[in-house]
Amino acid sequence: MKWTNEQKTVIDLRGCNILVSAAAGSGKTAVLIERIVSQVTDPVNPVNIDEFVIVTFTRLAAAQMKEKLQAALEKKLEEDPENVHLQRQVMLLPVTQISTIHSFCGSIIQNYFHQTGVDPSYRVANDNELNMIKSDVLAELLEEEYTNLDESFVDMAKMARFIKSDTEMEKIILKLYNDAMSEPFPQDFFERMRRFLACQSEEELEQTAFIQKNLQYAKNMMIGIYDQYELWIRLCYTQEGPEEYAAFLEKERVEFENFEGISSYETMRRRLGAVTFGRLPSKRNSEADPDKKEIIKKGRTDIKNLLKKMQADLFGESLSELLVTMEQMRGKLLTFLSLAEKFRERYQLAKREKNIADFNDLEQMALEILVKKDGDNFVHTQAAEELSEQFHEIMIDEYQDSNLVQELLLGSVAKENNRFMVGDIKQSIYRFRNARPDLFLEKMNTFETTDGAKNRLVFLTKNFRSRDVVLEATNDVFTDIMQEDFGGIAYDKEAMLYLGADFPETAKRHADNVTIFGISDKSDKETEAQVIAKTICEYVDPEDPMYVLGEDGEYRPAQYGDMAVLMRSTKNEGQQLLEILNAHGIPAHLEAKSGFFDTREIRMIVSLLTILDNPKQDIALAAVLRGPIGKMSDDDLAKIRGNSEELQFYDALCNYSGEEELEQKAEDFLEKLERWREKTTYTPVLGILEEILEETKLMYFLETMGNGLQRKANVELLLEMAREFDRGSYQGLYQFVRYIRGMKEREEDFGEVNLSGDKENVVQIMTIHKSKGLEFPICFVAGMHKKLGKAERDFVVVNGDAGIASDVIDSEKGTKKRSIFYKALSHINANEDLAEELRILYVAMTRAKEKLIFTGRVDDTMWLGNSGFYSRVTAGSYFDWVLPVAARSPIFEYVEVNDEELQNLEMARQIDQMLDEKMLNNFDTSVVYDKETEETLHFMDEYHRQVEEEIPTKVSVSDLKKKSMEEGEEENFTVLYSDALENQSPVPAFAKTETDEIGALAGAGYGTAWHQVMASLCFAKAVDEKEVENQLEDMVQSGRIHAQEKEFIRPWKIVKFLHSNLGRAMTEAEKNGTLYREQPFVLGVDAKEFYPDQKKGEMVLIQGIIDVFWIEEDGIVVLDYKTDRVKTGKELADRYASQLKLYGEALERIYNHGSERTLRVKERLLYSFRLGAVIPV
Repeated sequence: MKWTNEQKTVIDLRGCNILVSAAAGSGKTAVLIERIVSQVTDPVNPVNIDEFVIVTFTRLAAAQMKEKLQAALEKKLEEDPENVHLQRQVMLLPVTQISTIHSFCGSIIQNYFHQTGVDPSYRVANDNELNMIKSDVLAELLEEEYTNLDESFVDMAKMARFIKSDTEMEKIILKLYNDAMSEPFPQDFFERMRRFLACQSEEELEQTAFIQKNLQYAKNMMIGIYDQYELWIRLCYTQEGPEEYAAFLEKERVEFENFEGISSYETMRRRLGAVTFGRLPSKRNSEADPDKKEIIKKGRTDIKNLLKKMQADLFGESLSELLVTMEQMRGKLLTFLSLAEKFRERYQLAKREKNIADFNDLEQMALEILVKKDGDNFVHTQAAEELSEQFHEIMIDEYQDSNLVQELLLGSVAKENNRFMVGDIKQSIYRFRNARPDLFLEKMNTFETTDGAKNRLVFLTKNFRSRDVVLEATNDVFTDIMQEDFGGIAYDKEAMLYLGADFPETAKRHADNVTIFGISDKSDKETEAQVIAKTICEYVDPEDPMYVLGEDGEYRPAQYGDMAVLMRSTKNEGQQLLEILNAHGIPAHLEAKSGFFDTREIRMIVSLLTILDNPKQDIALAAVLRGPIGKMSDDDLAKIRGNSEELQFYDALCNYSGEEELEQKAEDFLEKLERWREKTTYTPVLGILEEILEETKLMYFLETMGNGLQRKANVELLLEMAREFDRGSYQGLYQFVRYIRGMKEREEDFGEVNLSGDKENVVQIMTIHKSKGLEFPICFVAGMHKKLGKAERDFVVVNGDAGIASDVIDSEKGTKKRSIFYKALSHINANEDLAEELRILYVAMTRAKEKLIFTGRVDDTMWLGNSGFYSRVTAGSYFDWVLPVAARSPIFEYVEVNDEELQNLEMARQIDQMLDEKMLNNFDTSVVYDKETEETLHFMDEYHRQVEEEIPTKVSVSDLKKKSMEEGEEENFTVLYSDALENQSPVPAFAKTETDEIGALAGAGYGTAWHQVMASLCFAKAVDEKEVENQLEDMVQSGRIHAQEKEFIRPWKIVKFLHSNLGRAMTEAEKNGTLYREQPFVLGVDAKEFYPDQKKGEMVLIQGIIDVFWIEEDGIVVLDYKTDRVKTGKELADRYASQLKLYGEALERIYNHGSERTLRVKERLLYSFRLGAVIPV
């Protein structure tokens, strides 16, 4: 491999600490591997592989690095198979420290456990078990405090009207605990917060980080506003600029001069209060561009509002007034800090008693072994000295995501000159995990780029991933917005990306710009997803695809698997996008973190476990009874309840007497329930679950449901959770239910099991965080308009460097006031979050190899930003940063999209794509369609064009059928779903007639039931009424039809149909794989065919779903099932002639499009279940 000069420097440097600032796609992992291998194979001073410590951010990254090292060493060994040293390195690789920081800590504890006082057999508990312990410890702690009635706690407890529950109080305690545990010595955090709250003088307060951070922000803002005025003045002198404003703006700009030298809080407060704004001059008959005038007017208004808010939130009180506010906050905050310390002690004790540890414990125990604190100094222990002699080099990957604990830990086992750190501060996006990018930044500012330096800085700036257009766009955006005053680093020549990849020239369609789809802010919420779907379809269109570079260096058409859609969060829009992509026939996978506990199968099993623990829980009991285990209908439940209205439902079930069949169901269920309940007293949760699944054949049942493999995989994951729970310190069914509910309440859901492999040809939908370290030939960044940041809502706000604050509460008067400290600390946190959003955007843009697309809603204000500090920190969305750059840079292509245009595109897509033979044949036949409503509701709303009279651009076959029927003849199209069925008055079974039954489902509902049955029925197995009955029962259990609907289906009618010549032909076609059911189509026809008064040439789209068709040697047979109330077959044939004609025309177009073979529809048939007859049309 050919290395660049910079890469070669990184590989060859020896005898110094090295910080590698590696830009996105710069090949840092390959360089790190080569550096290790070059030292291991050094002919003069070879190093053993196990003398390296290599720390990575995730276990997956560690495993991948170990694999790459093994491959590199084995390649060297192939070149020199007799080399004993190389043979030994391959043997040593499995025991080499290539791991996460926590695995490294674990190995230290294992070797020095006698110094920690812990049992060496301890285990690392999972988060869910730890959260249960935390919950128990917190409950015990608060109960004790309420019992003791300590004065300070009582004063805090009086805030009940503002902190409405212990849960909120617990949340604050955990927040303080977590902040403390992010530091090497947690007690330092508590002491620092107490020192801040102990300020008694103005001089003390002035020197705090709290005041200094606010001062610096105000100075940067005033400088930024001054620069903003300079840009407006330039605008005045452009063509059609408002030149009459220029002199006024020059004069007003003076108000913002000389702020950079202010070092006093009170001076800044006075200066801000003294800023005044004049009135813009007005000039009659001005020839200036109104839009340019509006830019200046609106900008000044925004600055006025911003200064007013900054003055109120950051400098709204004098130092003496701040001290009074501090006194008002102090007592309650000190109590919270004390509670957090007590919680820490008790939580540690609870874990020790259970002989378990968490990741914080691993870090703290390792630190205890390696470092002792002497005042403000850290002293390395003998163990640290021993380890430092063992290790030749300490290598830290993704160094920008290190925290203070990791820095001290790894520094303690390093020598003065053997630390190798590689990362990219521009990709530090884990602040929520207490990452400290300032550690990287500090070294960047102190390490040197010159040869011979003890601490050496090397930049890797060549990008070997992306096409030039992606790099140019990224450089344009970040040169403009990433500066030292915001983001921590200036995006200068060392930070910029330079082309390193080779993309051969091609005449084929390829990425030659970065596209922005700007959607009207008044558009429908689905519009953005529709734009993405339409673009993906366009890129994979076989007629004119987007070409991407393949692994073989040759261009090939883009595939679905080449694409990813990145979002800041997938919580809401992710599922919507997935559904819309699927509706367009686009296979996609959503990396979701929600939905698992809401799936039907998991809710059902959790309900069962709940009643096994305590059957007197009505909702859970009813849910189980209505499912495949209880096998009861809603009517059954109503009868049980009506039999004993005064009792709890469980007692009513136990005491039910009435219908013999229902009595038997209740008896069978109660017998199983009691038997399973008895076993819960001595059987692990996993054993109980496995026995229930085996006895009820629930897994088999799930496989027969729609999306059966996914449902089965979800249950298997629940079993794995039970297995993990049984290994923990909590036992029993009650605790497991609590374990599951706790996860759901804490929103620790993790989505359904991913059945999509990494190599599958599907579009990936994921968060930007999830995409870090990945790359995609075509990358969409969606939701560019989404609001950045989030407001503080907790009672207490903390910044580890600046301090702690709360609202000011007078418990006696019952008043609450938001303190300046609270607002200012929230402001500090918000600015740090905003700087991280900048880095998140950088990660998103650098995932694209060839084509980068932005999508989102756009309003006019988003184009008005500039490179000043003011514009950077007042951005409300990613578009506020990107669009002003896009307006000036030729590398961006802006495409404005509105609903009307998209609707036209959608209609074109349906004509071009939905009639595609392949898509039709592969349509998901496991989906059961509601026949009558699907045709009118499934597709988008009708789009109308104005002609001599309104012609619908799109109609359904049902509309055409209605048009052909005489007034008063139309069927009742009301569809009653399960909730409506439950509310109907029952008809006694002995008094029912078929007319009663049909009437109960109100026309189309009756037809719907028959259509669903015929769509799901296995013809080959339906040999007699008993088998049909069994299949109907399976459909009820799987939710394909309602239990009430099943009662209206006559198995003998189905058997009669299947035993006819027609039925036998369909059964044979089913066996041969040439039978197709419930197939959708969209057909363009001349409007005049159905609207005789219209001019010829107007097209209307006809959409519908064909019940069933099959292919024989001499043509296609199409059949439609009917349940209409008619007396003769002719009535039916006349009524549906146009519908069947369209079905035939659609099928002929599909099967003869681009095919040498000519297939014609040889028969168009109706089958009437009422008449029991086949009717040719």
